Amino acid sequence: MMESFISSFPTWSREPQSRTRSRQMRSDIVHLARERQFFSAAKAGDKKKFRWFLDNGYPVDMTENDDRKDTALIAACRLGRTDIVQLALEFDAKNDPHPEYGQTALQVAVSSGHRSCVQ
Repeated sequence: MMESFISSFPTWSREPQSRTRSRQMRSDIVHLARERQFFSAAKAGDKKKFRWFLDNGYPVDMTENDDRKDTALIAACRLGRTDIVQLALEFDAKNDPHPEYGQTALQVAVSSGHRSCVQ
């Protein structure tokens, strides 16, 4: 009777897998939170915070995980954040066409009325 009770518990060999999954889920959550902060800094024109992310290895050409899928350069051009545009370009941001809309960051800046980002 005691043996059947003990055998009903999960085996120890399963625990490391669940711990690994749990760690991976926490890592994914932290990554998503940091990604949001990265794009929030770009959109708000927070040059200090945006630079921190770039200095710490965040890819300048990462696309935002939302409906728009903008890069930081395109988002900054859309909002007229010239400091962020300059910083992104210093970190070799690509001025490639948007994957869904086909506009480059330059075209986005002009169409959004932010000619200061063009210079």
